Amino acid sequence: YGTYYNHIVWSNGLHLGYNVTPPLHATQATFDDEAPGFVFDRLEDAGEWAPSIPMVCSDKASLGSDRRKCNRNYLFSDGMHTCPESLASRYAAGLACLIGCVYNNGRSENDDDPEQESKIRACERECNEQFLSAVPVEESWVDTNTTLASFSG
Repeated sequence: YGTYYNHIVWSNGLHLGYNVTPPLHATQATFDDEAPGFVFDRLEDAGEWAPSIPMVCSDKASLGSDRRKCNRNYLFSDGMHTCPESLASRYAAGLACLIGCVYNNGRSENDDDPEQESKIRACERECNEQFLSAVPVEESWVDTNTTLASFSG
């Protein structure tokens, strides 16, 4: 889920005008290098766990000079927990896909089968790329009357 969170926060950061790399072009090293420059930009006097502006604000104009409050977005309710109305469906689809990788690929009793393990890992990568990132979901994965991660033969 880390990559998904990064994609969301960086996308909102771009929207707010922060000078950050577009998330789909960023590596983990980019996320690590850029995070301190904008993720720690927090609302003032917002308690012990002040929320990060790029996580909770929908615009910077509403911050005002005191930086105590802003118009909230529909991504993170408090700077820590995601808003289920906006993001839960991607989580659920990602989790369903990952479970499908194991069960629909015929996980055998022999857990040491390298070929089976390789197929499952490849399936997991596809699920993470499709559902647990900010990449638009491919149309071929939507409404095809098939089960996610259901493979023949």
